[in-house]
Amino acid sequence: MLLKYGANPLTLDKCGLSCLDILQNWPPMFDLASLEEHKGKYKPLSAESRETYIQESIKYWLGIAPQFTTTVLYLPPDQREWMLHLGKLFLQLRREADAKLCFEQLFERRFNAPSRRMLTCDEESCTDKTLIGPFWMCANCIIRGVCNSCYQEREGGAIIKGCSSTHRYMEVRDGHWKNLKPGIVNDEGWTITRWVEERQKEFGVNNSGLNTAILKG
Repeated sequence: MLLKYGANPLTLDKCGLSCLDILQNWPPMFDLASLEEHKGKYKPLSAESRETYIQESIKYWLGIAPQFTTTVLYLPPDQREWMLHLGKLFLQLRREADAKLCFEQLFERRFNAPSRRMLTCDEESCTDKTLIGPFWMCANCIIRGVCNSCYQEREGGAIIKGCSSTHRYMEVRDGHWKNLKPGIVNDEGWTITRWVEERQKEFGVNNSGLNTAILKG
């Protein structure tokens, strides 16, 4: 439908990937006849160019960081949305500790009880509506997460639609996260604000924002 109205499957997202890059993990979609005319122009970014692209995207998002309230157990929607964008970028940059920290802020800080959360299990057959315990994020897909029950089924040989069996998953919202004090996000005792400030220093960003030409999508 989108192609019919002029959408370009070669347009890059904030991770430096086009629609065709993403669909390669899903052959039934990648092989659609409607995409054939675009495949001749398909040229993925080199690993080096894509890394630079992602770093520039991270600079953009760090430059528009929200003001965090560190005492709440569940961040407001705009702050969770910001953490989600940044987490996806750090994951693609293979900075899993930073990605994990971002994704953990999308959950209410409750471990052994049903939790409010922004992320839901991406397995279509999942029946878990409570999301108690760990959550697992694919370290290779752009954004794909599953509950602990579905992850254990995957470990037993089950297939998660749209995800390769060779992909590696990382644990989010684990026992270590449970033991952090409210408002603290890592072993160093940092608040979210302190973590953001340190990442801004690392990437040479100030709160006025940089590279605003980079799209949010």
